[in-house]
Amino acid sequence: GNTAFSSVDGMLFDKKKTKLIYVPRGKKGKVKIPFGVTSVADCAFYDCIGLTNIEIPASVKNIGYGAFSDCSSLKNIKIPSNVTSIGKKAFYGCENLEIVIDNSKENVIVEENTFEGCKSVKYLK
Repeated sequence: GNTAFSSVDGMLFDKKKTKLIYVPRGKKGKVKIPFGVTSVADCAFYDCIGLTNIEIPASVKNIGYGAFSDCSSLKNIKIPSNVTSIGKKAFYGCENLEIVIDNSKENVIVEENTFEGCKSVKYLK
């Protein structure tokens, strides 16, 4: 009945479920962001140390500041080609994370320290 927010599997979204706002720090294992989400908010997954895998749908266009920072158990993540901006320190401190970006460096705005501390980053195009 909330007019501003909605929740799916304990994750907080805006009412239309286009913006993922917050994921509880205790979330573990694999998380699949629902299709239709277009942005992951600043610090949405910050310090979710129990997460091992995140599935980002093709509907996502923007990943905010610190969105996945300090998710130290993440192993790999594929960023779809529709993502055109990744905020500062979005994956900062994810030392076990191998990132694959389904795009070229020219088509994605990547802010400073976005991948600092990550195991690897690979652009496919």
